[in-house]
Amino acid sequence: FVPVATEQKRGLAKRVSLKQALAQQGFTGQSKRQTEWNAWVNSEKLVLEQIAQQHSFEVIHGDGGRPHMSLPEYKEAARELEAARQEIEAARAEVSELQAEKETLQGTVKELKAAKKVSLDLERIKPEETMMGNIKGVTLKEIKQLKALAVRGAEAEQTVKQQVNTIELQKAQITSLERQLRPSIQKRLKEAQELSDLKDENMALEYELNRQKDRMARLMQRVEAALNF
Repeated sequence: FVPVATEQKRGLAKRVSLKQALAQQGFTGQSKRQTEWNAWVNSEKLVLEQIAQQHSFEVIHGDGGRPHMSLPEYKEAARELEAARQEIEAARAEVSELQAEKETLQGTVKELKAAKKVSLDLERIKPEETMMGNIKGVTLKEIKQLKALAVRGAEAEQTVKQQVNTIELQKAQITSLERQLRPSIQKRLKEAQELSDLKDENMALEYELNRQKDRMARLMQRVEAALNF
């Protein structure tokens, strides 16, 4: 709507002025905090409360105004929450990759442990005689293969330990992130949602108020028409 004030002393007879328009409707300001606008708002609240009571809606008056966020604050809180969620998802994806790598390495370690059970002392390997008295020796190539197998087993075990430590660290980070998912942000988002719900309720009540006013206006027109008949 466009607030228009009439009966101006200077300039145009009609002028766009919210303060003067409200004042001409009987809403006077008392101070900087108790302005014409506040007087109009309180009047509308009273009318809405009366309509709610007529429709058996319970009206609850709070102890005071509840905190809420402005639109920029709400957007910033939503961005922070989304960034935290993306960080958690990235950490979980990394943990999944490390878990898959860990399982692969564990399979290799099992094979190496099976070979390690032989417990060969590579430095004490000695030739042995066959039934025919021939000497059966161990070749240098076989010794190198056994040593390489042992080294690979030790390296694989160390790698698995490192991967396990990394996974545990990632899990701890995820837990910490989830705990630090900014409860204050979630609270502020909840308050913003409640504020939005309240605005929707007020719009519905305002619509009902306008409908009641229109009905009363039509009724008054009919009454006047009947009286003038």
